[in-house]
Amino acid sequence: TQTRIPLSIQQEIRALLKHFSTYQLQHIYREGNQVAHVLCKEAYRRPGVWKSGIVPHAVWEKALEDMHGVAHERICKKKQLW
Repeated sequence: TQTRIPLSIQQEIRALLKHFSTYQLQHIYREGNQVAHVLCKEAYRRPGVWKSGIVPHAVWEKALEDMHGVAHERICKKKQLW
């Protein structure tokens, strides 16, 4: 219920999920899936459909890191309680 995903995209996701008899949704922090995170950022920056198998450079870099097992830690900011 708390998401920054635009309502139109949420509706499209729900419509697509109706085509599956079963499915499971799970939240993965951006550090756990850098490729998807960067892909999403690129889609916001440059909307439209990407064709011809052209992958944005930033996404390709994260895919290569993923292939090589580079781990990304989640860094939590500590809140100061005064």
